[in-house]
Amino acid sequence: MAYLHCHTKNCGWSQDDFWDINGYTPFRQDLMNDLKKYLFQDKIYLDEYFFKENPTLNYYHDDGGFYCKGKELVIWKLKQKTRSIENMLVSTYDEFIEKKDELVCPKCGQQNWDVD
Repeated sequence: MAYLHCHTKNCGWSQDDFWDINGYTPFRQDLMNDLKKYLFQDKIYLDEYFFKENPTLNYYHDDGGFYCKGKELVIWKLKQKTRSIENMLVSTYDEFIEKKDELVCPKCGQQNWDVD
């Protein structure tokens, strides 16, 4: 997997990994299996780092830790996936190669691309 990002200093824009019909997509089966598993859990432990980095997730504090309901985690993860898809400038590496001369960073307006 590789992802596109702007290499302009202090910009920080990036997108999800490039997609491949036989490889990564935002709806890879293993990711979907995790979501199905979470959906039926009443209490999912979140480490403090996850909670601090993702303040929009509905959570509660109990027994010295941070938790959320499985349904809430699935909703939050699907919203993240939706935003990720919406924010893709190009979906595949081939599409990037084809359009890279005309693509500009949506954050800083430069064409300083890097693929990692």
